[in-house]
Amino acid sequence: MRRILPVALILMAVSVNEADAIEGARIISFGTSTCGDFVAQSAQGQQMYLSWTAGYVSGANMLDQSDARLTGASWSPASFLLWLKNYCSVHDLDPFVKAVGELRRSFA
Repeated sequence: MRRILPVALILMAVSVNEADAIEGARIISFGTSTCGDFVAQSAQGQQMYLSWTAGYVSGANMLDQSDARLTGASWSPASFLLWLKNYCSVHDLDPFVKAVGELRRSFA
């Protein structure tokens, strides 16, 4: 049962848009922050967000049955970080989880 619940929560977050996922699933840690919070972080703080991002993308890939399950095959930490900085600078009020969902779609 303990394994099923986290998988179910991730599945809910992947199967709906990220704004709805916040209402329909428990998003934890950096995913509950805004893009503005991410942009305001030090370089070290942004690395923590990047680690959360890598975990989110990996988890979403595990549950995805489409070709998008290979998202990030040619990723680099620098490319994800640059994408997030660009997106979040323009969408500072968006939930960070939404930015990461957009990143995943962009890198698919």
